[in-house]
Amino acid sequence: MLKNVNTVIKIEIMKSIKISFSASEIIRRLGLAKIYYWFNK
Repeated sequence: MLKNVNTVIKIEIMKSIKISFSASEIIRRLGLAKIYYWFNK
């Protein structure tokens, strides 16, 4: 039982890391797009 709980917690942590990573990736790409826009204006 305890092993299952640990596995679920691990999965949830991995999920939240993946979500936050993709969010920061999106923000970074938006930032790059903004820089390109300013340079090409």
